[in-house]
Amino acid sequence: MIKRIILAGTGGYGVKFLGTLLGKVLMLKGFQVTVTFDYDAASRGGDIVSYLVYSDSKIGNPTIDEADILLRFTKTNKHFKCIKRIIDTQIANEFEGISFPFSKDAVEKFQDRRVTNMIALGKLLKELEINASGDELKQIIPPQFFVKNLEAIRYGFDKS
Repeated sequence: MIKRIILAGTGGYGVKFLGTLLGKVLMLKGFQVTVTFDYDAASRGGDIVSYLVYSDSKIGNPTIDEADILLRFTKTNKHFKCIKRIIDTQIANEFEGISFPFSKDAVEKFQDRRVTNMIALGKLLKELEINASGDELKQIIPPQFFVKNLEAIRYGFDKS
């Protein structure tokens, strides 16, 4: 079994943080994982993409020609081939796929747009059928943000 995931957005959405955390969760679950990033020099507003491949056996080639899951936070100039899409509702009208209002929920439920990526992490874990416990997540999330981020991850996981 091998799964390929692309996370795409612009600087400031936490795509690198999300890709890193997802990779760490999958490693804690015993998978082989590779995570690579492609991003512009601009720290905010430039395109950023995280390519994540995980498998229950050794990964020979971490290149992604076609992703199993594409999560897009914003429009990008890059084009991806995908089997399934999870898309923020601000761009959902452009593509077929699962529409999920990550940003809207972050503001309405948590009054904090910064947890958008943690809600998305919960949704990704649900789509991948990976159940990460609070103790596992506590190992990889910075302690000063743990309580709010855990709540956002659980919210994303539980929301249909």
